[in-house]
Amino acid sequence: MPARKIINGIMFLILLLFAIVLKFAPLILFWNNFTIKLNDLIQSINRGSIALINEKKPIAIFKLDNKKLNIKFISTQLINSYEEIDVIDSNIDNFEFKLNLKYFSPIINSIEGDDVTLHFNGTNTAIILSTNNDGFLNL
Repeated sequence: MPARKIINGIMFLILLLFAIVLKFAPLILFWNNFTIKLNDLIQSINRGSIALINEKKPIAIFKLDNKKLNIKFISTQLINSYEEIDVIDSNIDNFEFKLNLKYFSPIINSIEGDDVTLHFNGTNTAIILSTNNDGFLNL
């Protein structure tokens, strides 16, 4: 019986450590980030998506440049649109990445909060979204 209590205690500590690592992993593993107003991002994505309504893979190119996030919505019908959002905070100057709006739009529309921070460590890696409500979403 005492061995079972020891094993249960060890398992509890392992689970606790795992929960702590999951909570802070985005801050450790994803060292590049920028913060923007969530409402600005949602409105820009929704406006830009209109040009991509018939696209099977609606792609947007996001370019972070001098405290501005420029979004280019690419259409195969040559109807491109552009949006620009002010960046609140950033630890990088220039960065570019692409996202499939078919997956990204529903996610940002379901997030709650005032600001959203995008965490990443390269162009071909996952992006983690965090809000000022301390929630993390892995893309």
